[in-house]
Amino acid sequence: MKKPPCICALLLCALPFAGLFSQSNQFDIRQLRNSYDLNENLFILPVNEDTLELAELQAPEWDSRFGPFNVFLAENYPGAKHPVWLNAEKTYWCRVVLNNHLTENTPLKDWILFTGKSNVTEVWMIHPNGMVEGPKQTGLMVPANRKGFTFGNQEQERVRLSLPAAASVTLFIKVKTPNLRRPWIDVRLTAEDYFHNWDFVIKTRKNWLFIGFLLTFSLINLILFLGTQDRAFLYHFLFQVGIFIYLLEFFYMLYDIVWLRDHPIFVQTVIYLSLCGMDMAYLQFIRTYMNLRKYFPKWDAVFKTLLATRFLLTAGVVVLFYTTNNMPLSDNITAIYMIAQYAGAGILLLIFSRRDFKSLFLIAGTFMFILGVVLNAFSVIIGTGVRFAYTQVGVIGEVLLFTLGLGYRMKVLIKEQRDTQRLRDLDDFKTKFYTNITHEFRTPLTVIQGMTAQLRSELNLPALQAKLDLLSSNGDYLLRLVNRMLALAKLQSGKTELNLRRGDVIEFLRYLTFSFQAFALGKDIHIRFLTEMEKFDMDFDAGKLQDVMTNLVSNAIKFTQRGGKVTVLVKQEQQSNSGEQLKIEVKDTGVGMSQDEMTHIFERFYRGSAARKTGQGTGLGLAITRELVKLMQGKIEVESKDGAGSSFSVLLPVTRRAAVAEFETLPLTSSIDKQGVPEGLLEDAVNFNDEKPLALVVEDNYDVMQFEKHLLEKDYYVASASNGDEGIKKAVELVPDVVISDVVMPVKDGLELCRTLKSDERTSHIPIILLTAKASTEDRLAGLECGADAYLVKPFNREELFLYLRNFLNMRQQLRERFKKMNDEKNESVAGFPAEHAFISKVRGIIEENIEDEDFGVLQLCHKLGMSRSQLHRKITALTGDSTSRLINDFRLSLAKKLLTTTELNVSEVAYRTGVEPNYFSRIFKEYTGLTPTEFREQV
Repeated sequence: MKKPPCICALLLCALPFAGLFSQSNQFDIRQLRNSYDLNENLFILPVNEDTLELAELQAPEWDSRFGPFNVFLAENYPGAKHPVWLNAEKTYWCRVVLNNHLTENTPLKDWILFTGKSNVTEVWMIHPNGMVEGPKQTGLMVPANRKGFTFGNQEQERVRLSLPAAASVTLFIKVKTPNLRRPWIDVRLTAEDYFHNWDFVIKTRKNWLFIGFLLTFSLINLILFLGTQDRAFLYHFLFQVGIFIYLLEFFYMLYDIVWLRDHPIFVQTVIYLSLCGMDMAYLQFIRTYMNLRKYFPKWDAVFKTLLATRFLLTAGVVVLFYTTNNMPLSDNITAIYMIAQYAGAGILLLIFSRRDFKSLFLIAGTFMFILGVVLNAFSVIIGTGVRFAYTQVGVIGEVLLFTLGLGYRMKVLIKEQRDTQRLRDLDDFKTKFYTNITHEFRTPLTVIQGMTAQLRSELNLPALQAKLDLLSSNGDYLLRLVNRMLALAKLQSGKTELNLRRGDVIEFLRYLTFSFQAFALGKDIHIRFLTEMEKFDMDFDAGKLQDVMTNLVSNAIKFTQRGGKVTVLVKQEQQSNSGEQLKIEVKDTGVGMSQDEMTHIFERFYRGSAARKTGQGTGLGLAITRELVKLMQGKIEVESKDGAGSSFSVLLPVTRRAAVAEFETLPLTSSIDKQGVPEGLLEDAVNFNDEKPLALVVEDNYDVMQFEKHLLEKDYYVASASNGDEGIKKAVELVPDVVISDVVMPVKDGLELCRTLKSDERTSHIPIILLTAKASTEDRLAGLECGADAYLVKPFNREELFLYLRNFLNMRQQLRERFKKMNDEKNESVAGFPAEHAFISKVRGIIEENIEDEDFGVLQLCHKLGMSRSQLHRKITALTGDSTSRLINDFRLSLAKKLLTTTELNVSEVAYRTGVEPNYFSRIFKEYTGLTPTEFREQV
């Protein structure tokens, strides 16, 4: 009889599942082997809530709810490879029946039942007589004292199991994950603990080989830090320690540490803290390795922010874990942040690599570490767990490359230290030489001053007294400068000691401030002393404090314009880190300084732009001031803005341990440099005649100016100016025969004066001699490029100066003879004097245009040229040797001679053509040529 087609189809469909439905939860042990896989006979029951008890599950109605384990996997995780990560939100009950059918009644004593991986696993064994053995507990979150093994936390959960001979027992296994860490189930029964077999030993040796590698490099970095005190090695050591602690989780060793084995809940906190320490050490390592604080301060602030953020994130993750018990979420947040942090650090290092080659080692090492972190993070996120191989690759690459980078950095630092030491040795040599040579200056200066005083007493000649006074004042100034240099050298060598006495510092500072009253009034500057305290006792060194105040107040007055203010403010301050302090502020409304100048203002021999322009100061005062403040255990700060004044603040610690004493103030004049020129001493007579040449001396130092005037006054009329701007004005006004100018001067320097005068047709012909202390080739070329005719280095040779002056006069005479010929028919250019030739040509053109105008004369020519009569007179006289009126008449008569010889015009017509009355024409023509116009024509 044929079966219906539908029944055949159903049978065909059911064939593939016949084996599944026929699977039994009975596992018969008939042959003795080392290991039995129970997964094929395992039945599983997933439940949503952990509310079932073992007694309930033994009831017959629950028997049908268990299903074969492999069917469960095929339905819920199709295609997944065993073992499979299960749903962390469920609790899994597993059941399998073990039948011991071994011959000769062989029992299985102390065998190992492996259950897979979970946080909490419980195992019960039910005997046929109803006796329940268990529960035996295992799992990562189960304290070690509840387990039956010395080291209970390893790669898989396990319990110890004994199966009597010819016995049949039912095993119930409960797997749960209270912190949502996904479990996997793999049930095996083995005669030997896996962790005692050779495969595990080989794996353990490989792991410890890696750990040994990591610890070796960690110790190397620690030893290098102890030897060099370079914190980059310390932070790299701490970074590797953080990695080491984290890697202990891979070997499941954290759970067996004495302090943690019975409190496994805290293991995750240790992991989060180790990752935090590792990341923070890494960030600190980059900051130190790249010296971000010095070379990249803005990025250093970014890294500081990352450090704080990483710490706060760890605190938040730990709180999240303990409040929600959600380990995957906490792990994922940490993993994502680490990926972002290391990726961001790698990008920043790429930016740094353009400036610093050694950052390439960090880039490569960070890339390797990021690769391991990213792969592991991705593995955690998708649920496959952390892969140790990824970590090994990343860590080994990072450690090797970072260590190579540290070695290269050490090489660079050693070279820098050698260079620094060489520069320090050179600076020490320079300081010693500087001190010795300064000492040597004092001997000739003593002789000079002594002989000057003797000459003054022996030669009572009024004519010599002014010169001796000049010599004496400059000797005094030079000696003060030498003493300053020696004082600075002594301070920097640490050989100066404080002489502290206790007294009223307010009264002392008030006296010092108002001692500058006359100096300030001479410049129309208002000086004030302000304080909140009428009296303030403290220990201070009167001499040292006086030197500090003298330098600060005198500088404030020097660099403040007329009508400005200088304020000294004294107040008491209480600071938490340094205790009671006295603050002295010296403020002015002067020229101020730029930010760049403020970084150098306390350096020895540094002079700011204002000092260079005004020619004031030597660059020693503030250097000495800083050293004195340091000696007094204080600090000095400056605030300034270009064009808006400066404020110097001195903070001194307040102590009251010295003996009380009355203070005698020291002379102030010895500390104040003689600056500027007394009013009224530079007024020059302007009514010069032509008996002697006129020389203009432009010099900001009064004594040097007087010396130059003494040199020149025998052969020259001498005018003077105290700065470049005044020199330009006087040169244009007076049109001197020669200008002798300093280079470094206030307002406008000698180079600008030279360029201005050489580009002005009124003064372009004047020879200019530059005198300066700048002796380098570059300075000399700069002076000559701006048009200077000579460049002499101070102290100059008197004969060399007068040789140049004689040559200039001879050249002037030759120039006059050449320019006189310009009134002839051939108007050839005068070689080497293009500006002067152009000027004479311009004058000649104006005269020629107005030649028929009998009213055209000197005044009209001055108007056409835009020059005053005296300016034009001195210019024309310098170039031709004739007066302006003579030049015009010579041109008229030169044209008349030409007309008489080349045209048929009568004498009256020639006279009108040259702008001269006929009656007057014949007389002046005869004076000019010795012949009357008619006689001149007949003779030609």
